[in-house]
Amino acid sequence: MILAPNTDRTVIAHREQQLLHANRRLTELTEQIANFGDLPRSKLWHSETVIVREYSEQDAQNSEFDGEAGIYAKQTLIVTKFAQQLSWCFEQLQHILRPVIDYIRLHDAFGFIADAAIEFLGRRSAGEMEFDPAARAKALLLFVVQSTRRLVALSNDNALN
Repeated sequence: MILAPNTDRTVIAHREQQLLHANRRLTELTEQIANFGDLPRSKLWHSETVIVREYSEQDAQNSEFDGEAGIYAKQTLIVTKFAQQLSWCFEQLQHILRPVIDYIRLHDAFGFIADAAIEFLGRRSAGEMEFDPAARAKALLLFVVQSTRRLVALSNDNALN
């Protein structure tokens, strides 16, 4: 970690502990997702920067959306068949990230995480289209958690600069 000039060592130690704890919780979440038979579901996620909603047949005909995911106005809109499972994952990530990332950057973080979900959902290779829906939902959540892990690593690298 690069230290800013005159940074209190106690602050640095506390920050490092928070990041270690977040990484442990992300590992636990990854293991939970991998071991679940049926993924937990939650009410649909809606924040100032990200909205998750169910995919419908109308979405397939609506040019505003690019397949299963799209960006609308200043909020990132994720439209997926796995909206409830993804919303549950977002809730878990919010609890993990809140102590590590301040309120303003938390919104940016969820924008980054939403972009990761959209990236995954936008994949159209033949092999990925053949996924069992339950396996595809699990793969989506694991991809999102892994992307969050990268975000926490970046946060660690940029901490206190």
